[in-house]
Amino acid sequence: AVPNPPTNLQAQAPSQDSVRLTWVLPTGSFTGISVEVAEGDGDFEAIDQDFLSPNTTNFWVTALRHSTPYRFRLATVNGAG
Repeated sequence: AVPNPPTNLQAQAPSQDSVRLTWVLPTGSFTGISVEVAEGDGDFEAIDQDFLSPNTTNFWVTALRHSTPYRFRLATVNGAG
């Protein structure tokens, strides 16, 4: 089965060009976490080709453009997707 996503995604922006994402891990078995970003109303794209470790609960996104709106989402992955 496809695993549940992380919950309680929060974003803290300590500077104009970076944001720290934090979340709560779901229960169940999964092998990694995918972090995706979209500028404004654009399409989501994976930030990194590699998945984060399954026990990761935060991630820094850097090189953001000042005054540009961003959206973020997370997904857990396993052999089923």
